[in-house]
Amino acid sequence: MMIRIICHELESWFLGNLAAVEKAYNMKPNSLSKQQSKKKYRNPDQLNSAKQELKGLVEEYYPGIHSKKIAPYLSLTDNTSHSFQVFIKGIKHILEVSP
Repeated sequence: MMIRIICHELESWFLGNLAAVEKAYNMKPNSLSKQQSKKKYRNPDQLNSAKQELKGLVEEYYPGIHSKKIAPYLSLTDNTSHSFQVFIKGIKHILEVSP
C-alpha cells in the first residue's frame, strides 16, 4: 500500500514546468520556459507562495479554473518540482504492481 498526500500548492507543479504554462496560455515560445533555470523555479516547492508567483507570471491565472487549463500540458518527466516527481513515481509504482 502506498499513500501520497499532496500538501504543497498545486501551482508548485506548474512552476516546475513553465513550458506547460506557456502552452496553456498560448504564450510566445520560451517567454516563460527560459526562466526554468532560475533558482526559484529549479525547486518551486520551496517557494512561500507558488500561487502568487504564478499569478505574477500569468496575470489572468485563477486557481481551480485555470489549473484545468495547464494540467494537460504538464510533462511527466520534465518537471523540476520534487513533490511532483515523487507523486509520479508513486503512480508508476502502483501501475507496475497492479495486476
